[in-house]
Amino acid sequence: MARCSCNGSQCNCLVISGEGTIITGSGHPSDPYVVTNTGIRDALKVTDTLTVDLALNGAGVQSDPYLLSAVATVRLLHDMIDMGVGQTADPGDTIIVQPDGTWNLGPPPVTPAGAVNTRGGILGDGTFAAPIEVATSGTWGLPPLDSMGADSTIGTAIYVDSAGKLRAAPQQVQTVTWDAVQGKPTTFDTTWGQVTGKPQYFNTTWNQIANVPLTFATTWAQVANKPTTSTLDGRNIYVNDLAPSNAQGTNGDLWFEY
Repeated sequence: MARCSCNGSQCNCLVISGEGTIITGSGHPSDPYVVTNTGIRDALKVTDTLTVDLALNGAGVQSDPYLLSAVATVRLLHDMIDMGVGQTADPGDTIIVQPDGTWNLGPPPVTPAGAVNTRGGILGDGTFAAPIEVATSGTWGLPPLDSMGADSTIGTAIYVDSAGKLRAAPQQVQTVTWDAVQGKPTTFDTTWGQVTGKPQYFNTTWNQIANVPLTFATTWAQVANKPTTSTLDGRNIYVNDLAPSNAQGTNGDLWFEY
């Protein structure tokens, strides 16, 4: 650099550091100028908006580069640009994808009947007219639950067990101790000799039986007060020791002669 009177052993150029840099050295071959980037921390700034929260870290140098991060803070019903100009929402409305891929507000789609499948013990299909509900045995106070009294809270508790199934609480069995029994005897007969009011002896032969008949009828003729006629399904049944005459009985009657 002839204009600066620089020669091989010395540089007389004036070198000034700018913003974000520093210069060291004298320009001598043994001590050359060294320009170092110190970074410009305030050279890059970030500004948050309603939809983005920005953060800047680092000094902008190789050893400590800038790190820019952003977090979306979009308010779904306020900041989405494809919701349609002037869109308003009614109570119960939700966000629905339109055929062109944009979003818009509108009432939720109605669940079609049969979209919810149920099995035993569950009623309904999930529609407004037929919501999902447990199939009960009836209404308290109405048949067949009309004989249980007015208190509808006395039924057995229903709970979900560890397997996720509905169960009824088991019936509690009340145990009564012997001491709580009222009017019980204090002693019990343990031998025949202790039994009171027992017979003194037992009949062991036919002759010992009181009021035993002396004779027994062995033929039908010996039977006293026996019937002579009877009726079965409108037919007369005769029992006699003589043959019937022409004037006795009609067709279909029965006659037994002994």
